[in-house]
Formats: sequence, structure tokens, C-alpha cells
Amino acid sequence: MMAGRENIQDLKEPVLNPNKPTEEQPEEPETDPVAMKRRDLYTTILRQPIPKGKQPSDKLFHSLNKHLQAHTGKELFECSDCGKAFFSRAGFIVHIRVHGQKKPYECSECGKHFRRSSHLNNHSKIHAGVKPFQCSDCGKTFSRSSSLVSHQHMHTGEKPYHCASCSKEFCDKYSLMRHERLHTGDKPYKCTECGKSFNQSHHLITHKRSHTGEKPYVCLLCSKSFCDRSTYIRHQKNHMGEKMFKCSECGESFSRNKHLLRHQRIHTTGELYTCSDCGENFSRRSGLKMHQKIHTGEKPYECGDCGKKFNRSTNLISHQRVHTGERPYGCPDCEKRFSRRSHLVSHQRIHGQKKEMPQGLLHPPAGVYMPTLFITTL
Repeated sequence: MMAGRENIQDLKEPVLNPNKPTEEQPEEPETDPVAMKRRDLYTTILRQPIPKGKQPSDKLFHSLNKHLQAHTGKELFECSDCGKAFFSRAGFIVHIRVHGQKKPYECSECGKHFRRSSHLNNHSKIHAGVKPFQCSDCGKTFSRSSSLVSHQHMHTGEKPYHCASCSKEFCDKYSLMRHERLHTGDKPYKCTECGKSFNQSHHLITHKRSHTGEKPYVCLLCSKSFCDRSTYIRHQKNHMGEKMFKCSECGESFSRNKHLLRHQRIHTTGELYTCSDCGENFSRRSGLKMHQKIHTGEKPYECGDCGKKFNRSTNLISHQRVHTGERPYGCPDCEKRFSRRSHLVSHQRIHGQKKEMPQGLLHPPAGVYMPTLFITTL
């Protein structure tokens, strides 16, 4: 037991100061009030009874040194950029990376950088597919315990994070942080190519594809590709004629919410665009302009193969399939293909009123969720 107490004297460490040389420091004089305070505290701890089979913790004395530094008021590691002070060199080194944006820890899988090795380790679990934390309510698994805790708030309905500006509530702090940027206007994610900034990281990722030309979301019906998932999904709904947004006033349905909002102006404000030639009304100015080409005979879209002209770009695209032989719309029942969706819809009346599209036909890129889509004949 006494041997353990003798070893305690070796655990006392001099206070680390970066402004002093690293050679051995002289022993502190007895008249130094800090040294006397340290001696008294060490003596007090040594006199405390130690449970049988236990040894004093060196961590205890290391923390004691830190505690005594706090009493001195000396800020040993001070940041020259913001004035923030630290009692440990490790904390100071981590902090200065914030100013220099230094992220020395790189993921070997995707190239993403991190300021701390622990952050890299947590991130690496995503690539490894390691998800040891499972929700007891629904069985969903997560790579981080914090993600599981945030997820469980969905089951309990708990929203502990409150916005100070508008009192809106959130399940996790990251959703709150993203929301608060709407109030502050903060856009921390900046494109290195053009300097444009964004308030969310995934918006920056999508934007960068406009520079690289990358379009990972490909429609298997018409081979058109997209740089972001939301546009891809909207495009698929157009193929299927799916109209999820219904007007509560007249029952008319639309494939996009913005089209519904535009339509609702008719009911709320009575705002309409009227053709001066035939009196037909339109809810959009663009719709009126498109219509007026019928009266003027304007056909600005010309086929490069045969010279035929059209008043709409969509009509030109459909016409060009005559020359290319492209038939992107396939019937899932008999494998017959068509150059226009309207021709496919007419053909499907032979097979029945409602057909579910096979998953392989509308299979999205890997990792992207898509609901089962239907074609309903008119």
C-alpha cells in the first residue's frame, strides 16, 4: 500500500507553458502561493483512505494540475486570431484548425476531410456499412448513437430543439442549425469554381455537378439525365401522368405544387391572362404567349434534318424521333414501343384499364428510393 503512495510523488507534473524552454524546470520555491496550494491539496488527497486493492489515479492528479491553473488566471494557450484561451495544447491545436480551415484527416474512400480523427472514424462507418445502433421501435439501424437518439424523437414526438427566432421545434440539433440559417442568411458552403454559396451542403454538391456535367439520375423511359434527385422524381411523374396536387376549389389536379399554386390564383384573385384574338383564358402569362403562336403562325423550333418547324420545343423533340427511330415508351405487357407517351397510353387500353409499371423499368440510380408508379388510362 505504501509503495502506491510513494509512486504518487512521481505523478506531479510541471505546468506546461509554450513560452518557456522545454528543459527541466527548477523546483518551485516554498514561498510560491500556487506551489503551496498544490502541496496542501496533494497532502489532503494522500491522507484520504484508499479502498483495499485500489491505487490513486494519475488522471486525478493530472486534472488537479488543470484545476490549479484555472485558479491562477493564466491563459497558457491563447489564440492570436480570436483571443480564445486553452489549458491544453491538444485543445489549442484543434481550435486553430477552425481559422485555417485545416482538415488533416482524409477519408480514403471519398476524399472528404475532417479536423479530428474521431470524426473521420465516425464517417468511415458510412462506407463500411457498420450500423451497430438499432431502434427498438422500428428496427432501423444507425452508425452513430446520436443519430439513433435523434431518430427516436420521431417515435416519441419529442422536439427538444427550439428556434429562438420563430419558435419552430425540431427533433435534432442539425435540423435546427439548418433552419436557423434561413433567419441569419448564413451560407457556409461555397463553390470553389464560381464562388456561389449555399446554406446546405447537399445543395453545394448538386450545384457542383453543373460545373462537372455529372448527371447521375437517368430516366430509363426516355434516357434523359438529371443532376439532382428531386428533378428526376418530378420527371418520372410526368411520364406516368401522376397528378398528386389537387385543387380544393374545383378538383383539378396537377403534377407539381407550383402549378397548383399558379392555378389557385384563379380562385383567390381572379387573375387570368386572356387571348385578345379568341378570348381563351390562361392562368399563366407563358401559357398565353405559347397559345398566341397559333394565331401568329410563329414556329421558331426547326428540325435540323428535314426543316419542318414547330411552335413548341416539345413538339420538335417528339418529331425528331421519326428521324432517329427512338421509341422510349415501352409497353410492359407486350414489349411494343412507341415514340410518344400518348401513343403508349392509347395502346394500353388493349391490355386493361390500369397497369403497374415493373420495377426494372423505372429503377432509379443505386441508393435512391422511388415509389412504385402507375399509368392510368384515360
